[in-house]
Amino acid sequence: MRPVILLAIVTTAVGAASCSSSATDNDRAMREFFDTHITGNDAKRFEYTMHIRPPERRGRSRSTGKGRGGTGTPGNAGNRADWQARMEAIWEKYLQQMSLKLREGVKAKLAETGYCQEGYMELERVVTRGRLSLRGECRDGATDEDRKRFPNPTAPKPRADHRLTPSTD
Repeated sequence: MRPVILLAIVTTAVGAASCSSSATDNDRAMREFFDTHITGNDAKRFEYTMHIRPPERRGRSRSTGKGRGGTGTPGNAGNRADWQARMEAIWEKYLQQMSLKLREGVKAKLAETGYCQEGYMELERVVTRGRLSLRGECRDGATDEDRKRFPNPTAPKPRADHRLTPSTD
């Protein structure tokens, strides 16, 4: 067998394996939760939460800002304001990107489930590193069909081996 053909076969096999493993990594990198609650006055509320594994920091080490090209916390007060401004800009960009990802996730989940037929009002949004959450209320009221499709969660029952009083043994 020619070396060129062997190299092409090996390259294809390695590329296919890396694509399949990255899909698995992406599946583990994000988990989503969708909880619904219908109130006594037919208000339909929900909470959509995404847990995202933050990207690993590769090849970056924290620098003290000493020397050339340092990107860490600066050593003197003049550069500290610049560094703080850069960090605030990075955080603001992160918030914008994650808020967009959250809105897209909510939109997809509501379309998938059909929970809010006439849109929703945002009640609360929380965006932190690794966790995105949005609480909302549907603009449409609950129907009997909604109550069947989206039953309210019930309180968990205590386990049989759970003791409410301490043992006197």
